[in-house]
Amino acid sequence: MRNEIEWFWRKRDWPVKEIPDPKDSDPERYAVLACIPPLINQAYNRLIDLGLPRDAPALMTTQQLEEMKQRPKIFEESPEWVAHVPPLDTTLKIPHRAHGYTGPWETVDDWDDVRVSAPFKEKNILIWEPHIYFV
Repeated sequence: MRNEIEWFWRKRDWPVKEIPDPKDSDPERYAVLACIPPLINQAYNRLIDLGLPRDAPALMTTQQLEEMKQRPKIFEESPEWVAHVPPLDTTLKIPHRAHGYTGPWETVDDWDDVRVSAPFKEKNILIWEPHIYFV
């Protein structure tokens, strides 16, 4: 997912808040889809907070970086539809492959586990925080 989030970052004219509502009829799939914009925001707003706007070039000088840091910070927001997707009635546990792609499938079994993803937790989905950061 990290690579896709990075690719989307380069689409400067695609604000996260404009991601259309998929209006999925499957409650579990709809809840999972509703977690994706907040994850994108988490990744992007971390960079924006560091002074890297979405239109920042991939490579820049120290002077360019300092100039970027002086610009107003415009943080990404989730689309309105995300807040209207209800949490699941029954907890959905999504497994994670330990040790990259070679280890066994594991699930998180405790909501207090530090690896639990906050956006998914809001929708009653128990999953490890996906790898979303790219800088």
